[in-house]
Amino acid sequence: MFQPEEYPANAIISITGRANFANILWKSLKPEVERPSSSRSRILLDLQEETIRIMISASDVTALRSALNSYLRWVKSITDVLDKASNG
Repeated sequence: MFQPEEYPANAIISITGRANFANILWKSLKPEVERPSSSRSRILLDLQEETIRIMISASDVTALRSALNSYLRWVKSITDVLDKASNG
């Protein structure tokens, strides 16, 4: 469960698109959330229809920046793959 009070540095990324797009993002990012690479941050995904929220809580600003960069890169990669697949 996302509890920002556990850590002092917090961010929420909301991405809205077609319901299928949000669902694909959620399924693609879920393994990263289930097996975090660092104990310095915690991530929670929330999917509601056409919007996915990535909630990050970190022990410090450096850990928050690192987690944000990772998740934003993964979102960009997933988006690029989906764009290429839909455009043939």
